[in-house]
Amino acid sequence: MIEQSRISRSTESSLLTSATDDEIHVAQTLLDIAGMIRILESGPGLKWGAKKRRSKSPYHKTDVGVEETPPPQPKSETAAAASPVTPLAFPPSESDEQRSKHLFHRTSKNMSREVYVDMIEELSQRRDLLRGEIENVTSYYNKLIAYNSQLKAMKKEVLRKEEPKLETTIDGNLAMELIPKNHIMSSIGLVELYNGLGFIKNVGPFGIPDLNVSAEEIIQPLDRSRAIADRRSRSAEARRRRMDIIRVKSLTLSLRSVCGFKFPRTR
Repeated sequence: MIEQSRISRSTESSLLTSATDDEIHVAQTLLDIAGMIRILESGPGLKWGAKKRRSKSPYHKTDVGVEETPPPQPKSETAAAASPVTPLAFPPSESDEQRSKHLFHRTSKNMSREVYVDMIEELSQRRDLLRGEIENVTSYYNKLIAYNSQLKAMKKEVLRKEEPKLETTIDGNLAMELIPKNHIMSSIGLVELYNGLGFIKNVGPFGIPDLNVSAEEIIQPLDRSRAIADRRSRSAEARRRRMDIIRVKSLTLSLRSVCGFKFPRTR
């Protein structure tokens, strides 16, 4: 027996010495297979994916390879089944329901009080802010009223200063219009007559024209001078009217820019 054991040991040692690294690795994996299987069984299950079948309708869907999850159990049943002290689950009694209702009402009252307090504080802050805004708006409104009164006073003063000038210009225009045109034309005719007599020849020592000259030749320079005087008077009158219109327009524009009031348009 001793010899047989020695022979077996010698053969084992010879086999070990003659084995390669790959053979040793394979033998080690074969020895560890049992432990690897236990680890795989104790771990979570594996889910292998699979392709979905093609369907003609886009709304028809089929899940392949997906396990259906069971519906979740209520907490009371799971807790009762999981606890080792109470392996059986008993239905809740009326006292338990009353106690739970009382606790719920108490917590709801406490929460409602806190919420109401926060709401009251927020509303009070908003009220203070609104009061401050109202005060600012009222002060600004009073300032605008005072500024408007100042502008009205300035407008009255400007109008009071400009009224005498307008009255003087209007009086002057009326006086010029009231002067008879015949008087003006007569004076202009006399002046032009005096100037035109210089062109007449053969004037005597006393300024008497020559009677041999015809009346048409004497009146011709007078008509020409009268036409020139009429044209000059008409142009002066038109110029004066334009100046009056420009003056009134400039006054209205200055008042509008200073006081901000709109006046009716004048033609």
